[in-house]
Amino acid sequence: MDLTSLELQQESIYVGRWTLWAFCIDSLFDSFIQIVGSGHFASVWQGSYQGTTVAVKVFPTWCRQEFTVEREVYGLPHLVHAGIAHFLGAGRKSDSGDCVLLLELATCGSLSSFLSKNSSDWTTTLKLAQSLSEGLAYLHSDFYRHGMYGPSSSTSSSSSLSLL
Repeated sequence: MDLTSLELQQESIYVGRWTLWAFCIDSLFDSFIQIVGSGHFASVWQGSYQGTTVAVKVFPTWCRQEFTVEREVYGLPHLVHAGIAHFLGAGRKSDSGDCVLLLELATCGSLSSFLSKNSSDWTTTLKLAQSLSEGLAYLHSDFYRHGMYGPSSSTSSSSSLSLL
């Protein structure tokens, strides 16, 4: 599903150099099917839109800053990688004002959930480690595509922790 195929009320939002689409969330989904994860800043729901299963990440109003940061990261130019959920849009629920990110649904769930429910042999573990390291390397690299530079999306704090 891509943004141009969605037939619903939308408005363009200019954020820095990038244009993101904001959707009227209430009219977007056929249904919120089930909650698939929950953390300190947001809960993730499995939703359905025109027969397509999607992930709906809902940030309560008091987590607006966290929502904004995550939306800006997903809005970085050329942020397309097999190990990164595809960003479909952002919006707000009219009834509560909660901020929402619409993402491709990870069919196996979160990494934490997958690892807690599955065991693997050494070869599979190495493939998983390679995939994770390739995704992290992609996020931490500067790149040049189609005449544009894309900044790395990470920094290091004074305590030498990598931050996304």
